[in-house]
Amino acid sequence: MILVSVLTSRIRSSPQISVSVTIAPFLCDVFANYQEVCPIGRYSMGIEQEITRWDGRSAADIGAVFDRFKDDSSFVATLVDLSNEKELQKGSTWLLKHYLESVGSISAEHVEKLVKLLPQLENWEARLHVLQCIPYLRITNDDRKAMELFLRRCLTDDKKFVRAWSYNGFYELSRQFPEYRSEAERLLETAMKDEAPSVRARIRNIMKDGF
Repeated sequence: MILVSVLTSRIRSSPQISVSVTIAPFLCDVFANYQEVCPIGRYSMGIEQEITRWDGRSAADIGAVFDRFKDDSSFVATLVDLSNEKELQKGSTWLLKHYLESVGSISAEHVEKLVKLLPQLENWEARLHVLQCIPYLRITNDDRKAMELFLRRCLTDDKKFVRAWSYNGFYELSRQFPEYRSEAERLLETAMKDEAPSVRARIRNIMKDGF
């Protein structure tokens, strides 16, 4: 009934509308502006708009965004691109992490693009999400230094979760590039003495796995 009232009101205010010619775009416009009464408008939105609408807290809502777009052929490429935008970093990196946890890998091209934008990750939760992605990423020798610099930056982050996962990231980097192993071992040993309990808990899990 609400939608009928909306349609009637819009048609009366726009007598020039030709139903036979413009009804489809007209209805789309109505749905887009009255999403509270018609979910079709929400489903027609692009992923950028969906992430913008996300409140930054609801796992169910961002999970629903994942379910709607995960099968799109450009899904990963779009997420990597959006991760370069401060306002979208948190949501796009959450979706990328969830994708990797579900699928297990992304292409070398996408890894390269992601590594290049690491210095632009301003949102701390975006940094955390990318750190949690590292076990699924195949880092090339060309990208190694950029990843190393990102990890060193995160090791001194104010957020404990970021620091905890940066140790994990350094561990993962050392598994792909053994020349980092000695330093990784020293970092973990020092952290077990100096770091906060929550960080040490993550490091204990790393040490269980071993090098």
